[in-house]
Amino acid sequence: MRSNFKTIIKYLKERRDMLIPNKDSYECLTSFLIGYGMGKEESGETDVLNDFHGWLENKEGRNFSLHWGSYILHILCNGDEKKAINKVLDLLTEFVNETSPDGASMSD
Repeated sequence: MRSNFKTIIKYLKERRDMLIPNKDSYECLTSFLIGYGMGKEESGETDVLNDFHGWLENKEGRNFSLHWGSYILHILCNGDEKKAINKVLDLLTEFVNETSPDGASMSD
């Protein structure tokens, strides 16, 4: 459910150190997000991130073969992990707001 994912993104923005052992590591953040999605699929729910890659391609106006995590870090943020952490959370917020079936948006 996207409302649960909205809550996760909110916590990652506000209190990332409660969820991730190294809050300044882009790799830890993306691993957490991927693991969260895998857990959802294992429990029979939909992984919200399944649609994120295609949404990002549409937003960028180009197709890319890189995983979304690598694309954000290396292409959009030139390898800058700190910038990439903020960028991925901003993009996920935008993605959830635009694709939420209930039309409710996340507040920053």
